[in-house]
Amino acid sequence: MITGISTSGIISGTSQPNDIIELFGSTGNENANEYLTSVNADASGNWSANAATSYLWSDGQTTATSSGLS
Repeated sequence: MITGISTSGIISGTSQPNDIIELFGSTGNENANEYLTSVNADASGNWSANAATSYLWSDGQTTATSSGLS
């Protein structure tokens, strides 16, 4: 879950511990128009990434590393 986006392009959020999060710039809440980056959540499930984009929306996809599910 994305919990914050700063004006400097830092996107942060929470997930399950050690998940891999892929971030996308988007034209809406269900679109993925531009791949930005991927980041690993820490042992508490917190993550952040510098992912500046010109799109007004950001979207993410999580892959659970322990079970291989996404």
